[in-house]
Amino acid sequence: MIHVPEHEPLPIVADAPILSRRRHFLPSRVYSKPCLVREPVVFGPGGHRNTLGPRHLADDLYLVHLKSADIGWMTARADVQAELVSAAALSNPDYRGGHGWTQTVAQYHQIRSTHRIGGEDVALPEIRAAMMRQAERHKHQFVWGKVENSTIYRIPDRFGTVL
Repeated sequence: MIHVPEHEPLPIVADAPILSRRRHFLPSRVYSKPCLVREPVVFGPGGHRNTLGPRHLADDLYLVHLKSADIGWMTARADVQAELVSAAALSNPDYRGGHGWTQTVAQYHQIRSTHRIGGEDVALPEIRAAMMRQAERHKHQFVWGKVENSTIYRIPDRFGTVL
């Protein structure tokens, strides 16, 4: 999810589904994590890879990552994460910096300035095909293929009451 305030000005509230207030998303292989498994598994850091070999991408299962669903939430969370990174740097003389958490807000603004707002779509067959061209990162641990995309899409209205 990515907050587009000029199209989604209402705040997210506890008594309304999130998808009734936020519908814009950016397809991302980074946030498309394998989350449902049918056998014993070991996940890599952040759940971005696992020991099950090549992945399956179901046509009718969608992962909604809420990191950027609300600019206020995202900024507050990024502030806390920046404090954690700073504390780690202070407590560990070997820390070399460079954690992605320190770039969350800047990445959001970079995406908003370089990606166009597109139409409603969740099928995205070209993007799904690109993701299925997986690469073996570590032995039997695959990651999704690279996705080239400069469009922010909108989740169709039929999903408005789901989450």
